[in-house]
Amino acid sequence: MVPVLPEFRSSDTLECARCSVIRGNVQLKQKTLPEKQTQKLVEYWRVGSQDDQETARAVAAGTKRFHAALFYAHLAVEKALKAQFVRTQLIHAPYTHNLLHLVAKIGWELGEEEAQRS
Repeated sequence: MVPVLPEFRSSDTLECARCSVIRGNVQLKQKTLPEKQTQKLVEYWRVGSQDDQETARAVAAGTKRFHAALFYAHLAVEKALKAQFVRTQLIHAPYTHNLLHLVAKIGWELGEEEAQRS
């Protein structure tokens, strides 16, 4: 369920644990995570990535359902990118499944060949 925000004047600010929302010009500004929480989140994404990679291999080898294996492989890459994002940006990973978006958010640049494929 999405919470309903009350109406705000342009000068009003609503503070929450993860962002500041300014009416009229929405600006998301996450607070830097403490080191311990950063490490836990990186580990969470890393372990999830490894698990999904193992699942992708098992599904491909055991059932030959390559579309399902590809789904898990995509999840593995996504979670690895989110681990890198948290490690470098020190904030929560964005809510996205778009791998190119995650690569850009991390600050990596695609080579000319990769950019043409996207």
